[in-house]
Parts: sequence; C-alpha cells; structure tokens
Amino acid sequence: VELNQDATLAVVVNRNNNSVSIVNLADNLIRSTIAVGTFPTSVAINPITNQAVVTNFGSDNVSVIDIGSATVVATIAVGKADTSNPSFRYNPRDVAIDTANNIAIVANLNGNSVSLIDLNSNSLIVAEPIPVGTNPISVAYYREKNIALVANYQSNSVSVIDMKNRARIRDISVGLKPVDIALNLQTKKAVVVNSDTNDISVLDLDKASDLVSSPVEATVTVGSRPFGAVINPNTNFAAVLSSGTKSISLVNLGDNTKFTTVVTGVGDTPTHIALNPSNNTALVASPTNDAIYSAQLGFLNYLPFAFDTETFRSNLGITNISSVEANLQIELRDKDGNLMASGATKVSPHGLKQLNNINRVLLGRDEVTNTLGSLRVTSDQPFSSFISVIDNSSNDPGLQNGRSGGFPRLLINSATNTGAFR
Repeated sequence: VELNQDATLAVVVNRNNNSVSIVNLADNLIRSTIAVGTFPTSVAINPITNQAVVTNFGSDNVSVIDIGSATVVATIAVGKADTSNPSFRYNPRDVAIDTANNIAIVANLNGNSVSLIDLNSNSLIVAEPIPVGTNPISVAYYREKNIALVANYQSNSVSVIDMKNRARIRDISVGLKPVDIALNLQTKKAVVVNSDTNDISVLDLDKASDLVSSPVEATVTVGSRPFGAVINPNTNFAAVLSSGTKSISLVNLGDNTKFTTVVTGVGDTPTHIALNPSNNTALVASPTNDAIYSAQLGFLNYLPFAFDTETFRSNLGITNISSVEANLQIELRDKDGNLMASGATKVSPHGLKQLNNINRVLLGRDEVTNTLGSLRVTSDQPFSSFISVIDNSSNDPGLQNGRSGGFPRLLINSATNTGAFR
C-alpha cells in the first residue's frame, strides 16, 4: 500500500486477485479496482505525473496506472525473455521512482538484478538489468547522490547503484535477511529492516556511495520478524512493523534508540507499512486478512475525570520524555465527546509541567465552571500524562489511570510527607 502526495488516496496491491484497489481515505471506501499483471507485489507513486507503477511478480512486467482515470496506460517487461531457459523468471518484487526523471527502479528477486524503466517512453533504459546481490527484495532512491539502494535478502547486504553510470558501485553489509529500506531525506539517513536478526541498520546516506567508509551508524533491536519501516520526517522517528509480534515499534533516529512499541492488532500477517506524515498515522497491509489497517503512530493520551465542581477539581501533569521541546494541544470534551474548550502548551526537554484546575485554564475562567469531562492530549514528541483529582474540602489528591493511544499506559503512584498531602 502507498499513499498519494496529499494523502487522500491509498493504492493497494492485491496479489491473489491480480489487481490494484484505490481507496478513498476520506471515507475508507474502495473507489475503483484495476486489473494488472500476475501476482502484483508492490507499488510506487510519482506525484508529479500522478501515476502508479506496480510490479507484477508472476508476469515479469510492471503496470503503469493513471491514478486520476484509474486505468492501466502501459505494461512493460522488466527484461528480455531467456530463450535458452524458457522457465526463467525475473520476478520483479519492488519498485522505487526517480520522480524528477520519471524513471522506475525495479528490484528483480529471482533475476538478482535491477531494471531501469523510462516512464516517459515506457521502455527499458538498459537492455540488460544491472546485477546486484542475491534475491533483491526492496529498493529506494536517494536523489541528492543520484543512487539507488537495493536490499539483498540472501546476501545480507545493500547494493548501491550509481544511476548516472547505470552500475553497481558497492555492497554494504547489514543484518540477516534485509527486507525493506526507508529514507529520511531531511536528515540523510536510511533504515534497513533485517528480518532474521530482529533489528534495523541505520545508514548515513552521504556515505553510501563512499567506497572507503562504512555508512552503518547503528543497529537497533526491534520486535520479532520485522518486515517494513517508514520514517516520519517531522519527528525523525522510524516506525518499524514486526510481523512476528504483529506490532509497530518506534525508534528515535536522533539517538538511535527504540523507545516504545505503540501499536498492536494490525492483522494476522502485517507485511507492509505506509505513512501519512500529515497526521502521523500508518496504513498496514495484512494479506491473510485481505485488509489494510489504519494505526495512530503519534503521541496521544486520553484522560478521564477532568472535573471542576464545588467538590472536586482536576490537575493535569505532563512529562516530556524526549530530548527536545514538546508542543502539546489539549482538548476538553464533555460526556458526549463534544469539544468544550482547547488550548496549547509547551514542555521543556525531559521536563514536567503541571496545569492546576485544567478545566478553568482551558475555559479561561477563575470561578467554578461546574464541568465534568475528559481530556485529549496530543504532542509532537513522546510524553506521558496524568490527571490528579483533588477533593476541594481536604485537598486530598488521587491519581486516575488514563487510556493511551500511541504510547504505553502509565499509572504514576505518588506520595509525600508534607502537610495536608501526607
């Protein structure tokens, strides 16, 4: 599954139906289904041309789809048929697009090669595919250095292709059975997902084409059988999908540490993840469920018991877990979910902020508001939060456990020996 540029549509490959579905993300309904080649396995979108390129694993070709009209406009073979071995198949497995030059870069799993296709003329750029490692399964394109990165499943390596000279220039050793590559073009980093070592390799993209130095900066352990990854450039967090644990882990690429497993229940066999950076959500493809799952990757806490009456008041505590300043939005909603008031605040790196009588703060009033509601707190950084319900007559505090989306549940037990708060 891939999203178009404005994240209004998802293009989903249906392997066993030999088709592609276009899903309207506004209402989560299928807009159209398009027949393509045999056993389609992956899709890439060029936002400039509004076309999608689909790799057809079983028919050794790619289908080019015009997304606007939902029609196949071209079908292109990834290589020449081998007359001496009629049973040979290239098995194109993944595709990336050089959007500036409108070139499709296709990884051929069985052909141990990469095909380059000019999407302007719908023809092969080089007659013979470029040799890489064994079983290339994923490919990504880095425009700044004009190179393609190819994950070789059986070679435990990433091949680097010089797109100008149409040649492989080096192989980079990574973990066992690499299956996916994700790029952050802003920080010039890449994440390689290693399925058999349950980790990711973090690469410096500017060193990828350097034949002397190693671009591998770190190896970070994640969940069991990781199978895909995306990077949100707004947060510089990698979301790593693990098929074995059916979950998504978040890795902070600022210090290369895994800090949470945020999402579970993303299907029986989650195999691919796509990102919507505008709202920090992911779409996860699960083949055995014939479904895609939408998952919130961001930092969102729900807190009940936001009270302000003659009897009780509620204080909100926020802890910023990250090493940079957090920007938070706080919404006060009534028992029916209607918005009553909202506000914003900032919390310093690794800081704690307490907002006393949060209902009055959000409503901008000094007197009792007689409101009973709940809070929805969102942040651009990982955080934890708690509501402390205070008995106005005794000033006795109690902490209430909230329901968390996108971060672990947390109940903080506190005690003090000071005055009335003993």
